[in-house]
Amino acid sequence: MHGKGPKGSLRREATKAGCPTIIIEGGEVWKVESSVADCMTRGIFNCLKELDLMPGEPNIPHAQAIIRETRWLRAERGGFMSMHVAPGDTVVKGQAIATNSNLLAEDQNRLEAPFSGVVIGMTTLPAVQPGEPVVHIGRLANPKSARRHEKQIAGDDVQRTAHEHLATNIQVTEASDRPADETSP
Repeated sequence: MHGKGPKGSLRREATKAGCPTIIIEGGEVWKVESSVADCMTRGIFNCLKELDLMPGEPNIPHAQAIIRETRWLRAERGGFMSMHVAPGDTVVKGQAIATNSNLLAEDQNRLEAPFSGVVIGMTTLPAVQPGEPVVHIGRLANPKSARRHEKQIAGDDVQRTAHEHLATNIQVTEASDRPADETSP
């Protein structure tokens, strides 16, 4: 993600002081996932090699997406989220991302992608309260960019494996054809 970072963050303060920074985040909270670490290690080694601080040629991944805008989709109501996407998935504007249901399994509302992008983060907890973050989406240029990004990831063993491993704690379900608001009593 290309950006200054939040106020008071190390990234923003270091950049303001003239020190370029790279922040690495990946995987589920409180876990070290080896396939995600492999992606991060490759990226660090590539930076060091590009700066001639380490011998060798960079191992450039098949796909790189520069994300300049992100948005967290937040729960509109309390309930239980059924996820329709997994971490790393590409999405197109208007695509169903998650459906919120009440205790009786009645759909209350559905979150949809505000733009074409890639899922860069999401909750792994099914229960939500109003306003809680559910899915973090990074904007890609357009729907064609989303499809192209998906194909490029499939051709890169390191990224494909990480994508597969990130989704192991998420149960992804198909979205109903009807908008959630129409299925509510």
